[in-house]
Amino acid sequence: MSKPVCFSGVQPSGNPTLGNYIGAFRPFTAYQNSHNAYFCVVDHHAITVRQDPKELRENSFAVAAWYIASGLNPADCTLFIQSHVPAHVELGWILNTFAQIGELERMTQYKDKAARYMDNVNVGLFGYPVLMAADILLYNTDEVPVGDDQIQHIELCRDIATRFNENTLRKSSHFISQSKEIMNDHLARLRKDLKRKGKSDEFIWEMLEQERNFASSLKDKLDDLDHLDGWNYHDSVFNIPKAVTPIAGARVKDLREPTRKMSKSLPGAGCILLSDSPDVAFKKIKSAVTDTENYIAYDPINKPGVSNLIEILGACMNRSPQMIAEELDGYQYGFLKNLVADAVVSMLRPLQSEYNHLMDDKFELTMILRRGAVKANETASATLKRVKDSLGYVTF
Repeated sequence: MSKPVCFSGVQPSGNPTLGNYIGAFRPFTAYQNSHNAYFCVVDHHAITVRQDPKELRENSFAVAAWYIASGLNPADCTLFIQSHVPAHVELGWILNTFAQIGELERMTQYKDKAARYMDNVNVGLFGYPVLMAADILLYNTDEVPVGDDQIQHIELCRDIATRFNENTLRKSSHFISQSKEIMNDHLARLRKDLKRKGKSDEFIWEMLEQERNFASSLKDKLDDLDHLDGWNYHDSVFNIPKAVTPIAGARVKDLREPTRKMSKSLPGAGCILLSDSPDVAFKKIKSAVTDTENYIAYDPINKPGVSNLIEILGACMNRSPQMIAEELDGYQYGFLKNLVADAVVSMLRPLQSEYNHLMDDKFELTMILRRGAVKANETASATLKRVKDSLGYVTF
């Protein structure tokens, strides 16, 4: 039995945060043995916001290094850079024709970034979710491990895939029916034309038999509703993926503004970077915003700051926030902050050590990414051909 497929990606923009590690890098490691796993550095997505070329190149290597430092083994998964697989952009263009403007206008992240980057609201930013759908669908993905802020994009991906499948299956059924009629009409016209030219019945029979033999494999396939040009009309072109979020810490909040996500695009005193020293990380956690009640409870609506700390601790300990809150009932905020700081620092130390080792040897990273691109291209190219065949493109 084949393994299910998972795909996820991280942008090489800015320094990854604790939220990226808890919500993305670390959960990815659980998939590399149980799934046919693809993990991507999505550099095309990064340029929807202006990037310094030198920093983009360095950050692309850095994201790959954080993937591996977090526990991904390139021998057990496919790790690659998005721009090294041309099918991503090509499929993205095709899927643009199956996405509706109204759908994209409703995307929350588009609205947020359009407000933040008012001087550069570009078409790429608007169409970002469609390219993301292409990223996912190219690999026949079953599961997409993401933070909960990406759920809306996954739902759009599912809608686009379903729309595409319904359209091509409907057209293919019509094509099969018409192809049978075309073949029969062709043989009838050929017989009539040869008869008009005075050819013998024996000659006509031989010519018709040659035509039948020439078309027999195609006609048999059409009669059986089987494969045509390598694509099975019984099957949908795209698998319909689903989003999967980790049990805790799926969306780590900013320590100073716990109502918004901890984001590498908005670094500050409330944002713990994976590159922060233990002392810096400790100080940021100790100064985290809580409230005036001074009792520990998990209540994201009324106690967002405390609940954020509980989520972080739960993620570090692989336990649910409800369990953490129950165990810390009766303790005060200072005790909670010390627990969170110790857990985060203990988690960062080995992670940073491995990351630094990988970044010191870019040759090794380059070879890993090249091998990953070769593997990814093989699957992506096959999917893209299937898409093109279903739409009527001339393919080879």
